[in-house]
Amino acid sequence: MNPAPAAAPSPQPWMQPMLPPNPPPSSAFWDTKTVQNLLRELQDTLTLAKAMRREVELLMAIKGTEEPLDSNSRAFSKYLEDRGIVLKTQESVSLEAANSLMSRLRAQLEPFMSIVDETIPWEEKSAAVWLADKALKSKRNKLWRQRRRRRIVEMKTKVVVSFLFFFFWVSIALGLQFGHFLPEEDDKFLERVRAAVEEEERQAAAAAGTDAAKEAIATAEESRKTMETFEESNDDSGGIKNSGEQLTEREDSLESAAVIGPFEDKGSKGQSKDGTYDSVA
Repeated sequence: MNPAPAAAPSPQPWMQPMLPPNPPPSSAFWDTKTVQNLLRELQDTLTLAKAMRREVELLMAIKGTEEPLDSNSRAFSKYLEDRGIVLKTQESVSLEAANSLMSRLRAQLEPFMSIVDETIPWEEKSAAVWLADKALKSKRNKLWRQRRRRRIVEMKTKVVVSFLFFFFWVSIALGLQFGHFLPEEDDKFLERVRAAVEEEERQAAAAAGTDAAKEAIATAEESRKTMETFEESNDDSGGIKNSGEQLTEREDSLESAAVIGPFEDKGSKGQSKDGTYDSVA
């Protein structure tokens, strides 16, 4: 009797090679939009991790200390009691959430860990360096534009102030030269100037003993002299007008006397004749 043939060994199953969980990123990974999206997600995860850390610290403070709790721990303990949550249950849930959050954070940081890996090609590192340089350049340009806008605003302000001072002194010079065109507006202007001078004098008195106070006092004195000269010129023009009117009135009175004089003499002579006739009659 022939022995049964031995069974052929079954073929080994084909094993697929294990791939790393996150393959090393290519140069397209370092695109600006891709990195911005990843950094935004990473920032959200870090915010959640900070909140989770605070929650775990509060749970440890409530569980492990017998001393009086602070306000935050008391508020968290009261929150758990109001909702009927057991401390151990909340602790286990918080630990599970913290572990899942850490794994998520590790997965999000994995693509950026390739920068410090020595096995990746230099193209990947150069792409990362280029992106970092671009971010720094963008930040530097933003700060430079802010400084430039600030300088432009300051220069415009200086130009406007200089023009205002120029027109102010030109108006004063024209007023001194041509006198009052609008007396009411000139009086209001003088009142404003007087108030400004008084304010400068008060500021100068408050800052006495300093160089700034001396300059303010000198400015106030010059303004006062200018205002007094302006008022004196107005008074002189008014006096000249009054004297001219008086001279014209005197000339009119002399002319009227010269015209009426002969008629008054003739009338007086006629009256004398009539008087003689009456006396003779």
